[in-house]
Amino acid sequence: MFSPIKNAWRYQLCGKQDQDSEAKLLQKTEFPAMLSQLLPTVNTKRILPSAFRKCKLCPLIRMAALDRIPSELQTHEIAEHVDAALLKRLEVRRV
Repeated sequence: MFSPIKNAWRYQLCGKQDQDSEAKLLQKTEFPAMLSQLLPTVNTKRILPSAFRKCKLCPLIRMAALDRIPSELQTHEIAEHVDAALLKRLEVRRV
């Protein structure tokens, strides 16, 4: 789902740089306007259904979706990078 958005964002940034070749950084004040221009260009009607199918959420394939939840071993491996509240939620889901 994020790949088309990233590609559109890169295209938009390249266009901005073409307009001003001296620009090296995007100003914080420019970001909201650029984002509001970007979102209508992304074809969400095409992207979202395929994203939900890939996650096995539509149509719901219960076991395939549950298989995507990390195992207990994987949970411990990623624990140092993830918030404790999320880990607790994953553990409840796994059971």
